[in-house]
Amino acid sequence: MADTIDTSKINIDSTFSMAQAQTPSEDHSLFAFKIGSDGKPEKGSQGWYTIKSLIAALGKVATDAEAGAVDAKEAAEQALADCEAALAAIGQDDSSGARGQAISAISTALSNALASIGQSDTAGARGDAIAAIAAKLTASLQEWSTSIAADKTEVAGYKTAAETAKTDAESARDQAQEILESVQEAANVSDASETTAGIVELMTYDEAMTILNAAD
Repeated sequence: MADTIDTSKINIDSTFSMAQAQTPSEDHSLFAFKIGSDGKPEKGSQGWYTIKSLIAALGKVATDAEAGAVDAKEAAEQALADCEAALAAIGQDDSSGARGQAISAISTALSNALASIGQSDTAGARGDAIAAIAAKLTASLQEWSTSIAADKTEVAGYKTAAETAKTDAESARDQAQEILESVQEAANVSDASETTAGIVELMTYDEAMTILNAAD
């Protein structure tokens, strides 16, 4: 349904003819109004402005845009300059700028560390440590060898004393055996006879006299 306008409430102050074509100039005016969110003209928003003011407004927008573009260009150029300066300071290869200095410092520190630590078994702290270990090992082996030799000498002395004690024990055993045999021989002496020495039987005086008388 088309919009209807109640013309009874519209006051027309004056009119002018639009039949004549004009060549626009800065002094000409344009009619304008705002369209609301509902797609319809907003009441009270209508008005007019001159082409001169329109050009000025648009020129200001263009000028501001240009100024913004210039600022953006200058900012971009400054950023590029800063980036180039940073790249120059940092260095774009392994031998220039801070990058080259850092790599050089790292290389020097590495060389010094390797020189201090040593890259072989005879250089630097590594060589010193190996030499110290070898010297300590040699001293420990020598000390151990000396201790073993002393222990061997002491053991040899114990062995000699043991052999002497064994010899003395055997000698004492042989002597005891001889004494035992002598005692046994003495214990087994037979009775004496007229021709053989032996045990003499003890007898009383009367028994002895009887034997003597019989012999006569």
